[in-house]
Amino acid sequence: MEFGEDTFVNIGSKTASILSFVLGGKLTSLFLSGLLLIFLTRALGPSSYGIYTLAIAVAGIFGSMGNFGISTALNKFVSEYKYKKDAVALRNVISNGITLALVIGIVLSAITFLMAAPIAYYILNDVAITGVLQLAAFTLFTAMFVGAAMGVLVGLGKGGQVLKVNLVQSVVQIVVTLALVAFGFGPSAPILGLILGYLGGGLEGVYLLQKGRIRIALELSIKESRKLLAFSIPVALSNLLVGILPDLSVIALGAYTTAAIVGNFGIAIKINTLLGSILTDAIAFSLLSAFTVAFAGKNTQEKIGSVYNYSIYFAFLFVVPAIAFLAVMAKPISYILFSGVYTLAPLYIAIISLGAIIWIFGLFATDVLVGSGKVIEVLKYNVLVDIIVIGLLPFVLNYQYGLGIIIDIFIVAPLIYDAIFFAKIRQVFKVRLEINKLARIIFVNVVNILLILIFILPFITNFILLIIISLLELLIIYPLLVAAIGAVQRSDLELVENVTKKIPVVRYAAWYFVAYTRMLAK
Repeated sequence: MEFGEDTFVNIGSKTASILSFVLGGKLTSLFLSGLLLIFLTRALGPSSYGIYTLAIAVAGIFGSMGNFGISTALNKFVSEYKYKKDAVALRNVISNGITLALVIGIVLSAITFLMAAPIAYYILNDVAITGVLQLAAFTLFTAMFVGAAMGVLVGLGKGGQVLKVNLVQSVVQIVVTLALVAFGFGPSAPILGLILGYLGGGLEGVYLLQKGRIRIALELSIKESRKLLAFSIPVALSNLLVGILPDLSVIALGAYTTAAIVGNFGIAIKINTLLGSILTDAIAFSLLSAFTVAFAGKNTQEKIGSVYNYSIYFAFLFVVPAIAFLAVMAKPISYILFSGVYTLAPLYIAIISLGAIIWIFGLFATDVLVGSGKVIEVLKYNVLVDIIVIGLLPFVLNYQYGLGIIIDIFIVAPLIYDAIFFAKIRQVFKVRLEINKLARIIFVNVVNILLILIFILPFITNFILLIIISLLELLIIYPLLVAAIGAVQRSDLELVENVTKKIPVVRYAAWYFVAYTRMLAK
């Protein structure tokens, strides 16, 4: 069957509609989580916040497979059966998927609970934190629950209900955490808040499904489980290999430094989570932007090359300036939000921000490989990256303030990741970077940061004023530099305008950028 151009526009519009709700929920959740982070760092202090960070990292090591890929599998099969209007298969996959997620969650929580005492004694050298580590184990079960519910809702195309689940989860987490901190629960407070927040979000998701006349039963058939796991396990393993390094860095710091240093690093890790969410949304945005390009024409290699180059280009056009701004403004932002007692946090934030920018090339290359069905090769290369990075750890463990650990995992790892994965897509798909266009946008970013470093940073000592003026420079000067240096063409602006016009919040930012930049663009 041959599809016309309007078909791609319709698909893109539907994707943008669902994305708008998912993105709205994620941004709302990130905003609320940011407020909670500010409160926690100030209320707990570096040492107690460090213990909380360690507990979540230990749970994260055992839960790095995310929801075992069940959420992704549910999204896939629910969408498929909904399209086929197969009500029986739809009910079966939802019931079995949610039940399977709960069973896996219980097993992972039990393993983490049992391993908490040995980890506290033999690795972290602090048996006193055993109870906190054991409590964090229960976050895995509730995270699996809400993840499964979200996977079903996304698969059904219920973007508005996804937003509701995100809101319930965030509100419950914040209310519980604030109350327990006030009652003196210390580092256990945010963990209990997280557990109950996930639980509340999961229950809201199940309620919305039941309200939509989707009957859910706790049942587990071998046939359905095999089908779900056959799809989800490669995804889970990939998540494990990518997600384990940040958690491993926290545990390594806990073993070789102090809880206070881990607390400083915990702030940077939270910022890293924020950056990860931004980059994930950037992938969706970039691939959506390049949707028509990817399916136009008959040459597959040209299509894949176009998708990759457009993704990189839009990431450097919109995402990198914000990350670079965070790196340069790390000290004033950290001191204003989290207080001056976290003296090492700005350095850690700057390093992780730089790593996030480096990681972009490999991140999009991985997306190309997964999109082409080469999941096993992605797993193989992820294993290789982890082996190299973990193999380097013994040589950098004793560097002051844990800087060797952080640089290994957040700078060296992305460089290796980029080299391996880009080499692979270049070999398989003959992908070539559009150097001229990319070089211009990278040059603009470098010039923009130099303007802040040379003409603003040395002359303003008030942190709030410094952030405001630097932000104004980013909003006013950066778009002009992009147009003046020829880093963007009118055709690029039209593409941005067309794709973002149905996405709330994003469309207003895009409209400003397009309207402002178009004055000088060729």
